[in-house]
Amino acid sequence: MRMRVDLAAAAALVCLSQVEVWWYGAGGAHAVAAPTQAATGAAVALRGRAPLVGVTLAVAATTVDALAAGSSVSLTAVVAWFILFSAAGAAASGLVRYGALAVGVAGGAAMSSGSSFNSFLAASLSSVALPWLIGVLYRRRKDAGAYEERVRRLEVERKTVVEEERARLARELHDIVSHNVGMIAVQATAGDVVFDDDPAKARAALRAIEDGARGALVELRRLLGLLLESDEAAVRPQPTLAALAELVERVRACGIEVALDIDGTPRPIGAALELSAYRVFQEALTNVLKHAHATHAWATLRWLPDALEVEVSDDGAGGVAANGGGHGLAGIHERVALLGGELETGPRTGGGFSLRARFPLAPLS
Repeated sequence: MRMRVDLAAAAALVCLSQVEVWWYGAGGAHAVAAPTQAATGAAVALRGRAPLVGVTLAVAATTVDALAAGSSVSLTAVVAWFILFSAAGAAASGLVRYGALAVGVAGGAAMSSGSSFNSFLAASLSSVALPWLIGVLYRRRKDAGAYEERVRRLEVERKTVVEEERARLARELHDIVSHNVGMIAVQATAGDVVFDDDPAKARAALRAIEDGARGALVELRRLLGLLLESDEAAVRPQPTLAALAELVERVRACGIEVALDIDGTPRPIGAALELSAYRVFQEALTNVLKHAHATHAWATLRWLPDALEVEVSDDGAGGVAANGGGHGLAGIHERVALLGGELETGPRTGGGFSLRARFPLAPLS
């Protein structure tokens, strides 16, 4: 559709140029003005496909007319230059934008030879700089709008992913917890009734409670595996921070030099917190492997008096991991937030990317 519009505009300008030349004597001598003015109008056909070529053709044709006939003033030239220079200014390529500006200034200088500097400046500003600047401003506004739209779309996608995972987790938790806790409550009631009269039945109820609790733990672990990992991984014991060295060695085997540093004195923490801290390390190092194009990474675990800090940084592309195609960072953010923690991500000083998660701990007594 755009090509058709360009061709129609070029055809109209070619016809206008011949009317101007033969009826009104625009552009100087007919023998020179007719083809050069026609070429100026025809150059508009290249506005969308090759704006720099179109600008060069129009400027060259108009310059030849001016030098040969002593005049190039015509409506065809004014309209064609405005269309072509505005299109070149709006081009995505900097080479096209600034190349067209240079061609226009050179053509203006050639046509203004023998004239005053003020005449050259006025012609260049009105015929070249003004339409070119309009095109540049249009391109910047278009790019800003596209960026805002992309940011909005990514935010909507992130929220959708988070909401879907929360809804799925809520459904699964309801099924697992309601079944097993309900069974535990029933067995506890039954055990209490027969505790004094029939100890054997009371012990059977306690064993049923134990089995139900263990079953609930197995199901919850399987649920976590289904949400975050493969089915094979879901049946394995959940990793702890003691497995960090093994995780780092696996990453080193993939070609990344990883330095592991543990500061402070480890102490017992909840299983959920320990698993979450391990998963943050795992996801961050996975992002380094997949997206960062890094050669070195630094993994640090800090045991503070009132917090546990997890930090992973690399010397890679700087922020690429944050913009990757998956939802890893969104998952880390949710995992940290559910435990009351804080997550900071961003470019690393000196190049690369850095991720730091802080989980609150009960203060040491």
